[in-house]
Amino acid sequence: MNEKKILERLSSGIDQAPIDLLEIIKAQPMTKQLKHDDITRQKKYIPPMGYMTAVASVVFLVVLFSIQLQYRTIDSTVYLDINPSIQIETNRQDKVIGLIALNAETHTFIGDYDFKGRNLNEVTMDLVDKLVLTNYITKSEDMMLVSVYNENKEKANLQKQQIKDLIIHHLEKDSIRPIVLAQAIDRSNTITDMAKAYGISEGKMTFIRNLMILSPELRVDNLVRLSLEQLISLAKYMELDLSPIIEKQELERIDFPYTIINNDDDDDIDDEDIDID
Repeated sequence: MNEKKILERLSSGIDQAPIDLLEIIKAQPMTKQLKHDDITRQKKYIPPMGYMTAVASVVFLVVLFSIQLQYRTIDSTVYLDINPSIQIETNRQDKVIGLIALNAETHTFIGDYDFKGRNLNEVTMDLVDKLVLTNYITKSEDMMLVSVYNENKEKANLQKQQIKDLIIHHLEKDSIRPIVLAQAIDRSNTITDMAKAYGISEGKMTFIRNLMILSPELRVDNLVRLSLEQLISLAKYMELDLSPIIEKQELERIDFPYTIINNDDDDDIDDEDIDID
């Protein structure tokens, strides 16, 4: 069949088609869809219960891990030095998560003290009471060094002042007001390593480092053997300006001499031992 005949038949078919074809189609009965698919359902997809349970479990584990991490992670480290040296570790909620004896005296001093679940203030007051009962604090002239490390310098300064005030107010009931020196400290590998090597706290090591900055001729080997009182007496003897490291109101209370002696053999340390030119 040639192209001309094809076109003629198509034209004839169109002419013969009923004019009301659209109306006829509309009038035909509609077959309802017996089952909807995801597109025609027009409802939100609800995942299976097992899938939802699995997602909830993952979320719960993530939250639990985050809480445990915050609880177990050390946020602040507090050092109390008087003769026993005590290291207190706290988390972000100021709950005590570690209590470490830094010398032989402290092992006996702390004993089986249960610090779990207690906050920093409670543990500090308990330890201060132990210091009084064991005669490490007996009079108002006794000295204590409070050192606080926290990556957040502002928080470290706030905590060291709070602890200092807490100790002073707590001992007022016993009519004892020790000289409490407080410092916010930085942490470095050198300070940490030297403190471990000499068996003292990082707080006391920092205090010694600051004295050596004021007087570079001092030798660390001699200074680590001295008590806090002896370190202050040495600084007064050398007429060092302690105002950069000791608060003015506490510095004004230090107006009495201490005997500078060797803690190992009780022999007097002369200028040569102290390495003063």
